[in-house]
Amino acid sequence: MAEFPAEARRLIAALAVLDRPAPLQLLALVAGLSSAASAADALLSTGFVGWRAGDAARMEFTHPLYRAAVYADLPPSMRQELHRRASAAIGGAAALGHRVAAADSADDELAQELERAATAQAASNHLGQAAVYLLWATPLSLSAAVAQSRLLRAARLRLAAGQVQQVEPLRHQLETCDDQPLRSLVLGLLAWEQGDTAEAEQRFLAAITDRPEPPDAVTADALAQLAYLLILQVRASEAVAAAKRALEIADVPPGAERIASRSLALTEAVLHGPDAAVASIMTRLPQPPAEVTPPDLDLLITRGVLRMFAQHWRAAAADYRRAIKLARHAPSYVLPRAHLGLGQALFYLGDWDEAIVHGRVAVSLLSDERTTWQEVAAHGALVEMLAARGDWDSAREQQAACQRLAPATGSMQGIGYSLTMQASVAAAAGQHDRVVELLLPRLAPDYENLNKTDSFRWYGQLITALIGTGALDLAAAQIDALAAAAAARPTDMEAELMTLRARLHAKAGEADAAAAAFARALQGKVANFPYLAMALLRHDYGRFLVARGDRKDGLAQLMQARSMLASVGAAPYLKRLDADLDQAGVRSPAPAGSPAMELTEREADVVALVAKGMTNAEVAAQLYVSANTVDYHLRHVFAKLGVKSRRELRARASAAS
Repeated sequence: MAEFPAEARRLIAALAVLDRPAPLQLLALVAGLSSAASAADALLSTGFVGWRAGDAARMEFTHPLYRAAVYADLPPSMRQELHRRASAAIGGAAALGHRVAAADSADDELAQELERAATAQAASNHLGQAAVYLLWATPLSLSAAVAQSRLLRAARLRLAAGQVQQVEPLRHQLETCDDQPLRSLVLGLLAWEQGDTAEAEQRFLAAITDRPEPPDAVTADALAQLAYLLILQVRASEAVAAAKRALEIADVPPGAERIASRSLALTEAVLHGPDAAVASIMTRLPQPPAEVTPPDLDLLITRGVLRMFAQHWRAAAADYRRAIKLARHAPSYVLPRAHLGLGQALFYLGDWDEAIVHGRVAVSLLSDERTTWQEVAAHGALVEMLAARGDWDSAREQQAACQRLAPATGSMQGIGYSLTMQASVAAAAGQHDRVVELLLPRLAPDYENLNKTDSFRWYGQLITALIGTGALDLAAAQIDALAAAAAARPTDMEAELMTLRARLHAKAGEADAAAAAFARALQGKVANFPYLAMALLRHDYGRFLVARGDRKDGLAQLMQARSMLASVGAAPYLKRLDADLDQAGVRSPAPAGSPAMELTEREADVVALVAKGMTNAEVAAQLYVSANTVDYHLRHVFAKLGVKSRRELRARASAAS
């Protein structure tokens, strides 16, 4: 650049200061040139810059590193001058950044203007941009106390936006601020993000204890955060007290109100069961999913979680689908939660192809985030789904990730969840001994294994495995314990309990009791049964009937179970069912032909969504890729499967299921 003519150096410096593609006229104005054409010729010949076509051609750097190098090399006085000229040329809110860069001393008037801009951005839920304005205002503030307040509020906004990694570099400045409630709150949130819940609790308590009179928005925020921390530790009564105190404050911020309301609903689940919790949150969020607006996104996801606890799979899926649409412009940690929840709901509903798609999307979205517990849950959900299909290599890969991350959660729940997912692989493989080995420790008296928010699926899995190993007395005792836990929630688990009792009676040779229990299980509230559990109930019932001599009804149950398992590709379970059919003298239908070449994971995801009738644009939106990328994968799929149209592809997918 030293060899460029002076005008060319001014022009490329102006482009670096503007930091965006710009028309030649604007560049000339910022650079202070009467004519910029000859200077532009010199720059274009280097390849450092180029033209962006459009309604008006604009010059831009051909690589962001070129811009960074040019800007870093500018003398401070020249940089300040060009920012000042850029501010005058652009005007309005877009000029604020240039005015800040041009300032070389405290400027309270500009700082106040930035604060007003931050307030407007925060009101529009643009929390990250609001934080930027406050950070710009901090060094411009004449008062040290005001500067600290702006710094702390900027950090709080970034944490609310999920930008934890952008707050870490500010930690030293935050810690050197004067002791005050907002400082305690922000440092508490940082401690929580790092997994230090003990320090987080102490910081929140300090923010509440040092509160002004009457309590203000910071107090409400700290109380709401404390309530949520306490409910995650299953300290329900303390969580209720903190949440109610937060909601009683006159100027409770909307974000704190939503966190406190969410905590109260989760507390209701712990104390009185998920059905009561769903009823509780409906008083705060009564709208159908389509009518929920972005500010209530977290409450919508919480409602989905509670509906999952209550085994209302279809309603939960509707909440999660709406959440995905709303979360595309929300903090980055929200979207994976919505995809994970939808994947789990669809798995229990029997839509395994799309369930796996959402599970993979959740894992991919979490790969660069510091959300260890969510990562454990996402990998664990994929373990269950892939193992149920007999995709052992992929399931074990996800299981390894789950086991590696679980200890970092710092909680028994995380480790217990990892054990449950390992048990899912063993159950799919029919390894009853291994299931018992993994899950029996969860019955230890020092572990809260009968939490009212627990779905008890792991408990039923353990009891089934105990029956399979012949430990009938222990299995009977655990069925009674599960019945007592279900009654305490309270929730309707009669169908699940009858299924377990039927299996126990059948194994013990108590034919009449088993027949009655199987019949009651099928007559119970089976709508809340996971799809796989229903198929396995019919399998067990059919096998029992055939063994008892009722061949006609037994084969009817077995064939119905087979149809269910085949439709979702539950290969390991299907293999065991076909063995029972063969033993009964019935030849199983031949399996559908498989592609000559295996599809990649992304190709399988594309097929799953296209098979549901989605367009390329809709598939792209679900997978967070371009429509061209979907088209690329689809062409490869067509070649591998030997099909020529989407209609043929959907027909092929339907035949395979």
